[in-house]
Amino acid sequence: MGEPNDKMFITENSENSDEQAAAEEGFDFEKINNVETNKSYEKKQIQDINSLNDFFKVELYDRNFGDRIIALGEKLDPLVVRKIFHKYSEIIDSAQNAFEYFKDNFLQQGAADQKTIDRIRENLFEKGKNLLERFVSKAESGEDVSEDGVLEELENIKTETLLFTSSFKIFKEESKFIDLADIAAMNYDVNFAEKFKNDAKLMGEMEDIYRKNYENYPPKFTARLMRSFQDSLENPSTVLFTLKHKDELAAFCRLDKKTDEDGETKSFYFGSFNVNSSYKQSRLGESLFEAAMMEAGALGVPIEADCDPAAMLTKKYIESGFVVTSLYDFEGIPSFHIVFDHSVNNNLESKRLTHEEIAQKATAGTVEGALMIRMYAEKEAPDFSPLQHGYVLTRYFLQEDKKYCVFEKIPAQSEEVLRAA
Repeated sequence: MGEPNDKMFITENSENSDEQAAAEEGFDFEKINNVETNKSYEKKQIQDINSLNDFFKVELYDRNFGDRIIALGEKLDPLVVRKIFHKYSEIIDSAQNAFEYFKDNFLQQGAADQKTIDRIRENLFEKGKNLLERFVSKAESGEDVSEDGVLEELENIKTETLLFTSSFKIFKEESKFIDLADIAAMNYDVNFAEKFKNDAKLMGEMEDIYRKNYENYPPKFTARLMRSFQDSLENPSTVLFTLKHKDELAAFCRLDKKTDEDGETKSFYFGSFNVNSSYKQSRLGESLFEAAMMEAGALGVPIEADCDPAAMLTKKYIESGFVVTSLYDFEGIPSFHIVFDHSVNNNLESKRLTHEEIAQKATAGTVEGALMIRMYAEKEAPDFSPLQHGYVLTRYFLQEDKKYCVFEKIPAQSEEVLRAA
């Protein structure tokens, strides 16, 4: 196998019902409305929340969370706390606009029912909860939280983006497939790289996302990826897929077409799969991945890629149809070479097994015919050595607290297809 082109590493209630529910959970409602501390923390900081009812809808209060919130005011500058609660208020208030927002931006995909809107609102409440939890934890740990640092972090939290990602995530979960071109709030573009390479703003955004996504990897590794990406832009057969939201680049990937000596398409290479950190955990990247796979799969030729075995997304790739053909070192990072081919998958027994069937076989400790099933603790590093002994890795997933790997020996004809890709 040649050097990889790139990595994928890619209700109706009484007026006081919320207060009553909070009291039942041990939350001291009076205390939060009568804050008195030695640091001149005033009641105003808590009451900056626009809607106290929504504050309780977050459902994040256990028996001591009220004290923890008050501790936030005791340990941080009042101005900093005011800014935190102002941003929290924006997020919670945006939930009230969920129906209109969904109707304006997603209705082309189907009617908005109350269940969908409720789930979007719940997701926004959860994001508000996480915001408070993050700063409370920082205060409790004694971490230095400066006003400038807080302002910068809050500035990067765009409420409209949270409303969009919450809406997209819930709609994706309920609709399974989304036609990206039909989402009004997005700009989905697919075109040859030559069209994009002179767009300095877009190229700069891509490089920034790349560097941020790989900031925990060795510098040599990241630099090599960047060079591979830049080189691909010079390939007249490279196609870039981009997703923008409100003129902000949300995700991108590429397909390189490989041809044989007669100029016929031999395979595609999928790479440079990156999602802007502001849009992660929204299922948006998953939708872009699916769109690119449909585009490449239409010709019925193999699709190659490379990825980090330790990345959570790698399991998604394998469970989506890719198989791992080899494990190798790439600038000090263990890496998988993976291939998707319908003709090969149709002959793989393991691709037809459910997660439950695999878990049962692994628990029984059975090895059947060409299959080798291994089970590991969630944090345990799997043994991928069967890849060196005529097996390919066909299944790789987490279920509850266990990690499962399924290896399968493949017929010589299928092996030839995979190795030639």
